[in-house]
Amino acid sequence: MMKSPYIERVGLDLDGVSDEQRRDLWADVVRPLFDVSLLNADVEPPVERADAWLMDNLLLTKAAFGSQIFDRSSKHLKADVADCLLFQIYLSGEVHGETGGETVHIRPGDLHIQDFSRPHRARATQARVLGIVVSHDLVGYDRDRHPAVMHVPRDGAVGRVLRSTVLSVFRQIETTTKAEQAAIAGGLIGLLRGALFSPASLSPPSLGIVAARSRAIRDYIVQNLRSEHLTADAICSKFGLSRATLYRDFQAEGGLERYITARRLDAALMNLAVTDTPRGAVNRVAEAWRFSSSSHFIREFQRKFGFSPGSVAGAKSRVEAPSSDGDRSQSPLDAPDLLPLLRKL
Repeated sequence: MMKSPYIERVGLDLDGVSDEQRRDLWADVVRPLFDVSLLNADVEPPVERADAWLMDNLLLTKAAFGSQIFDRSSKHLKADVADCLLFQIYLSGEVHGETGGETVHIRPGDLHIQDFSRPHRARATQARVLGIVVSHDLVGYDRDRHPAVMHVPRDGAVGRVLRSTVLSVFRQIETTTKAEQAAIAGGLIGLLRGALFSPASLSPPSLGIVAARSRAIRDYIVQNLRSEHLTADAICSKFGLSRATLYRDFQAEGGLERYITARRLDAALMNLAVTDTPRGAVNRVAEAWRFSSSSHFIREFQRKFGFSPGSVAGAKSRVEAPSSDGDRSQSPLDAPDLLPLLRKL
């Protein structure tokens, strides 16, 4: 049989596949890269598509998935693959979390770069995302020089050219031939290298005194979310502010108390999803993150996320467990293994 001239797609064909089988397949696909905890799984399918193409020395990915937590820990970093960067464009959905201790917040349309060789934990809403994985060496990434997380300004010339090119490559990817792949990959690598070394990506924007203080206050809040002494008076004393100035700084976020509650809810969601003991977890987490009562916690959690904390408790272990029939072999297809592709980079 004649071989196809086009670069090979590796992915999931999900027509006719139940949500339970999708959950199992998705867990198998991402397990070498992340642990996942599905959120709102009763409403959102765990995965709608997951495709990958090895284009010369780049791995291109295209995925659409439901709300979930991605956790990349030391066990995933031990895989025998080159140190890589992950470049992403979220076409829809958002991400909140951290990579290598640095905050991650991706919004639709952002051009985001993160070091894939560092620990990463983040919560993604239902999303459609394009990704490019490239080795450190090919783009000149240096962990001692570059931050773990970078954003290419979408309104700058570099960002506009990079976004336009990436979208064009993905539109044409099904008809890209093996003979063309090296030239296209080389062009993409050149653009990624240029983005990586652009001043706007390499250095965070300079902050004025007020903006720097505002960031420091928010960092302080996140570091002290478990403390019963995290109050307006304590923050004012720490930073030498009046109450009026502090409250004014948080007006756009619904006020200081609303901001603190939102950050505590984010942390509580992460705790609930990864707990190994779901029984009683809601009460334990509510107390740990300083909510006045379990009922108050449940009410605020439901308001922010749209699903109950009880539905999330132990979500990671449920993904890791086998199907209810105990036999994944009944799935109509096998999950592709991405590690062999990553080892070719």
